[in-house]
Amino acid sequence: MLADGQIDLGAEWREFEDTDEQRRRTGARRTPARHDRGLSTRIGRDTDAKGRRVSIQKRQQLRRLRREQRRAKIGSKAERNQVYGLTQIRRMAGALGLDRPLRDQACQLFRTAQQAELLVGRSIEAIAGAAIYLACRCNETPRQLAEIASVSQVSQDALRNGATVMTRELGVPVPPVRPEQYVEGIASEVGLPHSVREEARGYIDQLRDAGYTNGCHPAGVAAGALYGAVEETDLSVTQQRLADVADVSVVTIRSRYQEIDDAIVPVSSN
Repeated sequence: MLADGQIDLGAEWREFEDTDEQRRRTGARRTPARHDRGLSTRIGRDTDAKGRRVSIQKRQQLRRLRREQRRAKIGSKAERNQVYGLTQIRRMAGALGLDRPLRDQACQLFRTAQQAELLVGRSIEAIAGAAIYLACRCNETPRQLAEIASVSQVSQDALRNGATVMTRELGVPVPPVRPEQYVEGIASEVGLPHSVREEARGYIDQLRDAGYTNGCHPAGVAAGALYGAVEETDLSVTQQRLADVADVSVVTIRSRYQEIDDAIVPVSSN
């Protein structure tokens, strides 16, 4: 009967006492960050239910079981590539300090890219890093390719190529990057106060209204606006320091600052 095959979507609890405080889920939730969605069986460590260490014979048996389980979980080269790619995404996301929802979105992008056969002839690390880059872009928290490359095992060019291919072939709806989205990251890295960040955002708004941001690198605009805001204070931050953090040239920052100095009314005077 159909009723016999119905799925209970309610919470699955296990209780060891009669109090509600002791209720626990029977397992971890599903996650796209692992190739088996986190639903695989795990063989415990070398202790029994009471936390006591088991005998050496039992430990050897458990190690053999874990080894055979690892081999059984990966049955093809495609699965092996997926395991490696998702592992790289988790590692890079941890190094970049990304939250779990964004990491899971990057993992899902990698899965979709593999299903579309975009891994053929391309580096797995490049597609994994590009998935993180696109996930950050889609969530309007962009990260520089140089920043991702610093925790990756491939170059910026490989990451850029991977992101271009994924955007074109998968139709990823990547919104344009606004200079304001780089202000917090650059200012935090340099150690600038909140007042400088707010004044930099004001400069960016005026630069946009004057048409100076058209065709300009958004990180360069943000860095130039921050330098202009710093010049209004007693702080000391060099153009080279901002250029290194924003991954642009000193000439770019100098050009953006010159535009502020020549054509923009200082925000503090408004």
